[in-house]
Amino acid sequence: MSLIKCAGFITSMSADKGMGNTDKKTASKLGRILYGCDICQDVCPFNEGKHRGGVDFPGLSEIVQYMQPEKIMSMDYEEISRVLSKYWYISKDNLWKWKLNALTYMMNNYNDSYKEYIKLGASDTDKRVRRFAAKVIKGVR
Repeated sequence: MSLIKCAGFITSMSADKGMGNTDKKTASKLGRILYGCDICQDVCPFNEGKHRGGVDFPGLSEIVQYMQPEKIMSMDYEEISRVLSKYWYISKDNLWKWKLNALTYMMNNYNDSYKEYIKLGASDTDKRVRRFAAKVIKGVR
């Protein structure tokens, strides 16, 4: 597995540096992935026999309406924090990553209905989101 080709790395960990993903070839391969794909979990030999397919993730049905890129870009950080509060492993310091992921998704699957949400990113309170939104705006013109 190549870390730099990993969907989770591109959409999340690389966001730590405010990079996001602007390479169109790589972006096109990510397609409709918003946060990661977990294929590595499915193919890892250490997980053999441990995956329980068909089991819903606890509480996911309660937040699925908020996990759309347009909704993520429309929410402020307090609202994102409330939606994700039961997931203790999601750091409140990294909620901006959700917006970078939403922007990456919209860039990868661009249509004109995303324009207003990408523009919201350009005026976000977090400079990393603003910086990446500006890159997305330049790339989709």
